[in-house]
Amino acid sequence: MGNHPIDTKTDYISLFGKNLHNLPTRVIYCPNLKRLTLRHNKIKNLPTQLKNLTGLIFLDYSQNYLTHTPSNLWELTPLKTLYLNTNLLTTLDSRLSSLVNLEMLKVRQNNLNSLPECFTAFKFLKNLDLGSNNLKQLPSFICTLENLKILILDQNRLRELPKDFNKLTNLNMLILSQNDFVEFPNEPFENLSKLETLEMNGCELVEIGDGVSNLINLVAFSLRSNRISIVSEKISNLDKLETLDLTDNLLTELPSTLENLHSLKKFWLGSLG
Repeated sequence: MGNHPIDTKTDYISLFGKNLHNLPTRVIYCPNLKRLTLRHNKIKNLPTQLKNLTGLIFLDYSQNYLTHTPSNLWELTPLKTLYLNTNLLTTLDSRLSSLVNLEMLKVRQNNLNSLPECFTAFKFLKNLDLGSNNLKQLPSFICTLENLKILILDQNRLRELPKDFNKLTNLNMLILSQNDFVEFPNEPFENLSKLETLEMNGCELVEIGDGVSNLINLVAFSLRSNRISIVSEKISNLDKLETLDLTDNLLTELPSTLENLHSLKKFWLGSLG
C-alpha cells in the first residue's frame, strides 16, 4: 500500500510483504475492517487501539519472526480466524483464552513444545493446525474441543494420543503424518465415526490394529512409509473407503477381507516383501 491512503470504508486490508515493523496507524481508523493480512513482515506487537475494530474477524499474522505472542492480540475478541504460521513461537500466551469466538487457528511451522490450557476456551474451534512444531505430547484438554472437525498435527514428535481423544466425535479430517507413533491408536479412535480422512504417513507404525474398525465413515486412509507388517482383518468394516495407500511398508501378505471393501477405487501397495 506504500504511502497511499487507505479507504477507511474498506473491509479488507492486505499489508503482505511490506517489510513493516509497526502497524500503520491509519489501519485503526477503518471501522468496517473485517479481514487484515500482515503476513511476511516484522511486526512484533499490535497497538491497543486495534481492539476498537469490533468487526475484525480474520487476522493473518504469519511470517513475522514472532518469538512471543504479540501484545494486545488477546484483545481482538471478535476474531474467528487467526493465522500465526511460520514464526518462532515456543508457546502461546494463556491470555489468548479471551478469543472465545475462534473457529480456525493455524500455528503451523513454529517451535511449539507445549500448549497452554487456554485452548479449553475455544469452544467454537472447528479447524486447528499445529503441524510442523516440536510437540511430544498432546494435552488431554484438547479433547474438550468437541466442535473440532479438522485437526492437523503432522511433523511433530508425538508417540501417542490422549485416551480421551475419542471425545472428538465431530472430527472429519485428522493428519498425523511424520510423528513417532509405533502403535496404532486403537482406543483413541473408538468414537470417531465421522472421520473421513486419516493420514499417518512416515511414522513408525508396525501394524494396523483392530481399532480401525471404528472408523466406519473413513473415505481416505494413507499409511505410506511406515513399518507395517500386519493389517487387521477388521479393516473390512470400512465399507465407505475409496482410497487406501500402504506404499513402502513391510507387508508380506494382506487380509482376505480386503475384498469386502467394495467402495475402494484407488489402492496403492507397491510390492509385497
